[in-house]
Amino acid sequence: MGQAAISSFIADLKITPKGGVKILELGRAFFDSKYKGYQDIFGVNPIEECVLPLLKHWSLQPYQLWWECAVEGYEQFRDCVLNPPTTRKTIPSGDPSLADYDHALLTAHVDQSISRIDSHSPILVVDQNPVFRGICANKVHLAGLVVPEAPELFPRQSVYPIQEAIPHIDPSTIARDFMQAAEVVVKAPALQNGDGVRVVPTNKLETAFGLGFWNYAFGWLTGDPFAYLREANCAVVQERVPGQTVEYKDDVYDPTMRIIGTVVHNSNVTTIETHGAYYKLPVAGVSRVPSGESIISDSFNGGFCMVPQEHFEIASLAVKRLAPVIHPFFCLEPSEVAGSLMESGNPEREVAGLRLALDRKAMGSPPIFPADLISLAGRKALQHQHALHPHEVHNALNLQCR
Repeated sequence: MGQAAISSFIADLKITPKGGVKILELGRAFFDSKYKGYQDIFGVNPIEECVLPLLKHWSLQPYQLWWECAVEGYEQFRDCVLNPPTTRKTIPSGDPSLADYDHALLTAHVDQSISRIDSHSPILVVDQNPVFRGICANKVHLAGLVVPEAPELFPRQSVYPIQEAIPHIDPSTIARDFMQAAEVVVKAPALQNGDGVRVVPTNKLETAFGLGFWNYAFGWLTGDPFAYLREANCAVVQERVPGQTVEYKDDVYDPTMRIIGTVVHNSNVTTIETHGAYYKLPVAGVSRVPSGESIISDSFNGGFCMVPQEHFEIASLAVKRLAPVIHPFFCLEPSEVAGSLMESGNPEREVAGLRLALDRKAMGSPPIFPADLISLAGRKALQHQHALHPHEVHNALNLQCR
């Protein structure tokens, strides 16, 4: 069944020229620019507008704990968590339902908060499911765990290990895998806000993957593009999907829709609620020469505009179709998810499970590595080392030491 859970997230997607939906990526809701456009367009805090009513529907009194210097309800949270009343109820062992909780904590510091809350305290930490958080934080997990189960909802995509020498990814391999695509989008796995994203014409891959490409995409981080690549280990490559254009301030744009959603897992049932959406715009309109500036939406320098109700309804239906795909991640422990994938007999799923096991943040707080999982990870790393970065193989063989 799995412990009851509520996880808010955002989904970036395209409404295609033919009226279909392609989900580009998922993201964690409570970070960086995630809600900026919603606030700019509607003039309200989307957490108060969208998330709090859902918590109240489940009779959960919310605490909001964002930063220690700017906390809403921190005194009450401190009193209830650090000095709980002796008469307070406790949640039962096993798999509690939402009815067993009386408060919900919204915070950007999920791991720290979980460590401070007693496991039998009736305070539900929103966004505490580690595997789903990993999927939202790392595009490699989305590509490996979710996309194969609902490929019709996503652009065609693959994960490529980064090699030590330039061009880091073999361009002929990508050209072969995406021969039907006019352009591909190369993404750094864990960066956000459009950072580490490059659009490349498929027929120019051979010349694109030089030093300048990686320096432009990643060099701003440290002055050394290879520092990030060595840490990232791999990159995600997607087929570029154009969207239905919109007019905004005397120009025409290819927008990306950002939809706000919440996963509710309760009594072995997983559902997804969608709350609202807006369009994020690139810096440049499509009337200019096609480039990253007219393709990649920019939450800081681009504009925002409203989404037609028809588009919101179409996108909502697509996002809600993810519920049965992510359901197992809310029913099983992270080690069970990773282990079942590594024992699936499917090479792609085995690699996806291994990469999940190597992501400490996605393996729980604190991460738990049973002995059989450690042994399995080592065997699979050696079996699939051709599809992995050398660092991934090394980490898998030394998992017990991490």
